[in-house]
Amino acid sequence: MAPKICLLPADTSDSSTTTDLITFITLPHPRCSAPTRYLLHPTLGLHEFTLIPSRKSAPRSWLLAPTSPSTSSTSTTWLSSGHVLSDSSLYISTRLDPLFLLLPALLPEKSSASIAGRNLAHWTALLAPGSVARRHAEQRIRAVCDSVDVGGGQAYRVSEKKVMDVLMKKCQVMVEGGLPKSLEEEFVIKPLVKPLTAAPAPAAPLPTPTADGEGERILEVREDRKSSAGETLALPTPPETQQSTPLESTTTSTDTAADNNDTHLHQLLRLRTASQFLSASYLPAHIESTFLAHFAAQHDFTVLDTHLAELKCQRAELAAVRSSDFSMKRGLADEEADDRAEKRRKKEEEERKKKKTVTQGVKQLSKVNTRGMAKMTSFFKKVEPKK
Repeated sequence: MAPKICLLPADTSDSSTTTDLITFITLPHPRCSAPTRYLLHPTLGLHEFTLIPSRKSAPRSWLLAPTSPSTSSTSTTWLSSGHVLSDSSLYISTRLDPLFLLLPALLPEKSSASIAGRNLAHWTALLAPGSVARRHAEQRIRAVCDSVDVGGGQAYRVSEKKVMDVLMKKCQVMVEGGLPKSLEEEFVIKPLVKPLTAAPAPAAPLPTPTADGEGERILEVREDRKSSAGETLALPTPPETQQSTPLESTTTSTDTAADNNDTHLHQLLRLRTASQFLSASYLPAHIESTFLAHFAAQHDFTVLDTHLAELKCQRAELAAVRSSDFSMKRGLADEEADDRAEKRRKKEEEERKKKKTVTQGVKQLSKVNTRGMAKMTSFFKKVEPKK
C-alpha cells in the first residue's frame, strides 16, 4: 500500500514518547455506520481525518524532507530511499468529540437493537480498564449522563436533556467562533441578499435641432430660466442645527434599527446553519430529528422564516418581470456565439487530453514524411479479379 501524506496533531510534550503511543482505530461512523478510520492520541484525544483532494485543473506536488540531517544515533528512515506518489491528496487530522461516536450506543434506535449490539463489540475491546480510550470516553459520558452509585461503584444513565443541551452549546460555540467562510457565504449571506428591483431611470432625450435652429433657442431659454431661478433661490439659509438635527436623528435611528434587525437575522441563520451542519455530519437520523425539533423549540425562527419567504417572493416577482422584459433578453447572435465558443473550448480540451496520452514513439512517427507512400489500409483491401 502506497504511503499517504497526513498532518498529525502537534503535542507540546515530548514527541518521541507520544508519537509511539498514537494508535489508529476503526469504528462505525456515527452518521452512516460505515467503518471509518480515526486517530487516538494519548494526550490530545480522538481525531478524525479530513481529505483535501488534489484538483486535476491545478496540479500540485509535495516535497517532504527532514528538517535536519540524521545522525547515526537518531537515524530515521524517510520513506525508505525515496518515494514518488501519484496522488497528492492531503489528510488533515482534526479533533473530534468522542461523544459523537458514543451517541449511537447511548441512544440507540428502537428498531436496530441488533445493530447497536454489534457496534458495542468495538467499544468492548477499546474500553478496556486503564486504556486511553476509556479515559477519554468517561470524561464525555459524565457530561451527558446521570451518575448512580451501585454496589460501591458508579453507574451512568444517559439523560436526553443533557445530550440536547451539550449539542446546543456546541452550535453556540460554532457561531461565536465564526462559521467557515464557505458556509457563511453559501448559507448565511447568499440567502439574505435582497434582490435588486430598482432599475436606473432612462435619461431624458435631448432636443433635436431643426433646420431653422429651434433646438438651440430652446436650450438657450432653458439655460436662462435656470440662471434666473438660481438667482431668485439664493436666499440666506438658517443655521444647519435648526434643520438637519431632527432629520439626522431620525435617519440615524432608522439605520440603527435596520442594522440591528439584519444582525439578528444573520445570527439566527448562523444558528440554524450550525445545527443543520452538526446534525447532518455527526448525528444518526433518529437523533437528528429529535435534536432539530428541540433546537427549533428553544429558538424562535418565525422572524427569519417570514423574512426568507418575503425575499423568495421578491425574487420570483423579479424573475417574472425580467422574463417578460424583452430589452433584457440576449439576442440570438449572442447565444450562438456562446455556443460556438463552448464547442471550441471543449474541442481544444479534448485535443489537449489526446496529446497528453500520445506516446513519444507515436509523436516521432507523426513527423515522418509519408507523401507518395501507400496507406496501410491499401494492403488489406480485396484484390479485384483480373478481367
